[in-house]
Amino acid sequence: MDMARVYSVFANEGKLTPLSSVVRIEDQEGHIIYNSSSGKDKSKRVISSLTNELIVEGLKQVTTRGTAWRLNNLSSFVAGKTGTSNDSKDNWFCGFTDDVVAILWLGNDEQAPYSNKVNASNTAAILWSRAIKKNLKRLETDRLLKPKGLAQALVHPDYGHLDTKGIPMFFTPDNVPVKERSDLAKINEKRQLRMSFD
Repeated sequence: MDMARVYSVFANEGKLTPLSSVVRIEDQEGHIIYNSSSGKDKSKRVISSLTNELIVEGLKQVTTRGTAWRLNNLSSFVAGKTGTSNDSKDNWFCGFTDDVVAILWLGNDEQAPYSNKVNASNTAAILWSRAIKKNLKRLETDRLLKPKGLAQALVHPDYGHLDTKGIPMFFTPDNVPVKERSDLAKINEKRQLRMSFD
């Protein structure tokens, strides 16, 4: 539940909404005996909109070029993160769509390690995607929204400087890279750097 609560913040645009295990209880005639409130009226902002958009974009990238690349065909609908503990004792995929937050854990009660070929990327992420694919069709899920407040730039995948052949990345408007060539790239090319300190 803790991981579901954390990822629900990202899915709800930076707002923490109370979780409820039971949504509604009806009797055999269909009369509602119990109905939990949606929680929307009880939600509170815990992450700024800009920071949340940045986190969500990072989680989307996990499914396109990160450890969950096997979900690439779902990347416009899902965002999430894999997790593998030492000796693959725990394998996680935590993620969300426009309408569902789902957490998947693989492990065993004895905390026995799995083979070194087992990790969240080739187990938990794949199983998570199978369940979510069914949900996408059933709920007619919308694509995840594009960020409204972030700026996009093409940057070098290794060094982070601006690069017309680079990968697209999002930044807060006041944090977009301005250098055409990073100092790290120059060091890698064994160029001498002259630096001055005030």
